[in-house]
Amino acid sequence: MFHWHDTLRHNVLLRNDSSGANLAFTEVSESVGVDDAGWGWGTTFLDADNDGDLDLAVTNGFFSNQWPADESRFFQNDGGSPVTFSDVSAAVGFNDTFWGSSLIALDFDRDGDLDLIQACADGGPLRLLENQRSGQALLNSYLVVQPRLSGANHWAIGSTVRVRVGSTWMSRALLAGSSLLGQEPAEAFFGLGTTSMVDEVVVEWPDGTTTTITDVAANQIIEVVAPGTVPAASAWGCIVAGLALLASGTVMFRRHGSGASVSVATR
Repeated sequence: MFHWHDTLRHNVLLRNDSSGANLAFTEVSESVGVDDAGWGWGTTFLDADNDGDLDLAVTNGFFSNQWPADESRFFQNDGGSPVTFSDVSAAVGFNDTFWGSSLIALDFDRDGDLDLIQACADGGPLRLLENQRSGQALLNSYLVVQPRLSGANHWAIGSTVRVRVGSTWMSRALLAGSSLLGQEPAEAFFGLGTTSMVDEVVVEWPDGTTTTITDVAANQIIEVVAPGTVPAASAWGCIVAGLALLASGTVMFRRHGSGASVSVATR
């Protein structure tokens, strides 16, 4: 859980240390390096380089003169244990000073990596940030899992998807309202590093039952339908416009808008 704590003027990251029914959270923002992330309107964890570690993007800004240059932030997961993050905002170009509100991650062009959409308030633009991987990140694999149900909850909101690669488990929850004023697609995106096969995919449905699939090939989208569900075509999309952004060593974002497609990143 990541949010802004106004009283103490710093951001808060609460690590889930729960065990069974015993809930416990520990505030670790300073130790992991994300305590100074700005206002923090829209935030999203995403695996931008498909290496299996979640990075963090934060959109900031405010109309008040008290926050004249509250830049957006991008924190790259260092991949170690314990988990730490490095602020690479300036290096990747995600340091705009718009009054950003919503921020969501999605693979809008279905090329196997997560892009960003940033909605800006106070007359600001709607920005589409296209992820342009390169180097090792371009070689990394992914898997998208789309749980589906019959009835009103066709998108299976409230489900949890877990995947296992060797002894490593990764988990994603399908939520309604994943960012301030924004909703990410009802699907679970996993960066897999260099693996070509997922040993196990487990979907826990909202009613507590589970569906398990084994030996799933990487680099594909799979739809997992609950028992008794009538399959339906799933589609999602969005119309976007905006400006350009980002690039950092292994991940680049290109801007779109007004018919232009211009790289603004340097290496």
